[in-house]
Amino acid sequence: MAKKHAEEPGGGEGWLVSYCDMISLLVTFFLMMMTFSTSSNGDIKSAGVGILKGRGGVFPNLTGYPAGSAPPLPVVSTIANALDAERSQGGLKDALALSPELDGLAIQFGEDCSFAPGSAELTPALNAMLVKVGKAVQTYTHLIVVEGHTDDRFKPTRDYPDPEALSAARAVAAARVLVESGRVPAHLLQIAGRGGERPRRKNDTAVDRIWNRRVEVRLISIAARDSSANFGGGR
Repeated sequence: MAKKHAEEPGGGEGWLVSYCDMISLLVTFFLMMMTFSTSSNGDIKSAGVGILKGRGGVFPNLTGYPAGSAPPLPVVSTIANALDAERSQGGLKDALALSPELDGLAIQFGEDCSFAPGSAELTPALNAMLVKVGKAVQTYTHLIVVEGHTDDRFKPTRDYPDPEALSAARAVAAARVLVESGRVPAHLLQIAGRGGERPRRKNDTAVDRIWNRRVEVRLISIAARDSSANFGGGR
């Protein structure tokens, strides 16, 4: 009778190791998602990590730009603290909010910072907030995108024939304040006119539409040298 070969030690438990590894990865993933989902509810310092999460791992780079070096952690921390300080002064917690995105961090403004219908003129409240944001993000060395938006009731004019033109004009007006009063280097800025494709709220009511006539400032985890069309036209 042929002699049975001795089983290799631990050979029957290999599946258990792989299973445990998979569970560990899933738990880590869900913990990260919980962190990001709660950070927009007021924990602005935690939201700062959103700037870094587009660099790899479970978060893909969806910007379309080549991946470069990630922003330094001390820079991210400094910006988060500066924005947190601005929110804490003068009751600005409702006027300044952060939303972690797959490619960075979106800075959003309150209702009194919205635009009038068909207008690209900044309100005094938005102008003041942009100055504060500009000073807070001076140390950011990567791409900053200023996005303009409209509601769904756009009416074409000679100056603004389509929603993209109006939203781009709003973004340009906001970017100008960041450069001239907020001292943000022009070569770091990029303009985007989104029209009505990304509403912040549903356009069901007049109040909802006010919230959608807005600009947002996004800190992107892509080096400015990797972007193609910036506000300053180059260094």
